Amino acid sequence: RQLFLNGNRDNLDDEQFINIVNNCDRLEQLSLETCAKLTEEGIKSNGRCHKLKSLNMNGQPSVTDYSLELIISGCTKLQKLELKFCRNVTRIGIRNLINLKSLIFLDVSGVRIFDSESANLFKRFLPKCKIIANHCSYANEIEQRWKDQLKLYKPQNLKKQFE
Repeated sequence: RQLFLNGNRDNLDDEQFINIVNNCDRLEQLSLETCAKLTEEGIKSNGRCHKLKSLNMNGQPSVTDYSLELIISGCTKLQKLELKFCRNVTRIGIRNLINLKSLIFLDVSGVRIFDSESANLFKRFLPKCKIIANHCSYANEIEQRWKDQLKLYKPQNLKKQFE
């Protein structure tokens, strides 16, 4: 029920992976981190894993909005999705993830287009979903808000407030 293919940078191609997917209909946990030889064709075949609960595609350049759409429609039991540094996903792909009603964990670190608008959609439609979003627009927006808040509390600003 678990298959970890991490680091098969040059060994695992689409044909091999599709063959695995077609013969593993009970697969619940799959990790494809840095399987660089997979193309969108291989990635979208994940949508055939109907029992999948956990999918790690960190560092996968072939993850696109279209492949995510097929995963969303085929993997309705998905609870955990890792997309760290999947840079070919757009806002549309990220926002479509709210259709994964079972999702309780999402890591979009390094997916720069994940912003506060996307985060608010998840809060509204998937309030139980824990999101990790380091090194993206959302993290930068929060960091800037904190910096702006801290400026208010600099000693010279406090003096002005009490004078």
